Amino acid sequence: MPSPPALLCAAVQRRDIAALTRLLAGGASPEEVDTKGRTPLMVAALTGQVEAMEALLAAGALIDRRGGSEGWSALHFAADAGLVEVVRALVRAGADVRTRDKFAATPLSAAACAGHDAVVEVLLGAGADMEARSTHRYTPLARAAMHGRTAVVRRLLAAGANRFATNMAGRQPFQLALESGVVDCIVALAADARDVATIVEWLEHRRALPADRTNANAGHIRAASAALEVLAAGGDGIPPAVSAAAAARCAAAATT
Repeated sequence: MPSPPALLCAAVQRRDIAALTRLLAGGASPEEVDTKGRTPLMVAALTGQVEAMEALLAAGALIDRRGGSEGWSALHFAADAGLVEVVRALVRAGADVRTRDKFAATPLSAAACAGHDAVVEVLLGAGADMEARSTHRYTPLARAAMHGRTAVVRRLLAAGANRFATNMAGRQPFQLALESGVVDCIVALAADARDVATIVEWLEHRRALPADRTNANAGHIRAASAALEVLAAGGDGIPPAVSAAAAARCAAAATT
């Protein structure tokens, strides 16, 4: 006989493993949903409860079922929350690392967007597709870049992610990073002299805006300027051509 609505979810929320076990033994369905459209497994994943997840899976919970406002699987919830051990447990149990939400975003994309580098590492190791595109054609690298997640950007680049992939608006991760206001993220994605030119053009455009809009973008303008100076100084990981182009731009600016 099915349980009253969301009793299992409530037990998981309370972290009451005894009640959860009792309800499952009494025939409660592990596929009930709470008022947010989440199954008990999703709630357990979101709240980092591996023991509860194992009990639910043993009772027949569907590991890849999607729910909630964005159509996330349990793995999406865990990846977004940065719960490495939960992600590992779900992967071991057979969760699909390439599943997509209603916007076609994968768990890797969720982790990249939230900046959870350790989760990204686990998902890549489990075969996640680092070039998977969401509805608006954002790759995980693009999501990480637009939110200034430098550690994730570096990990994805080291794994071979395409730094030139464009979204639906034709923008590459480097261009998205400029909007993040995170110096190290901008520097990590600079690949050639064209990116230096993009920084200069971006700065010229922002500085030409009306004063109120320029002031609103002051932090991002400072970050882009600082990134240009870091690139000009050169160093580990900065391509020589990028450093030379940035140095030339900085020198030209100093004489004007």
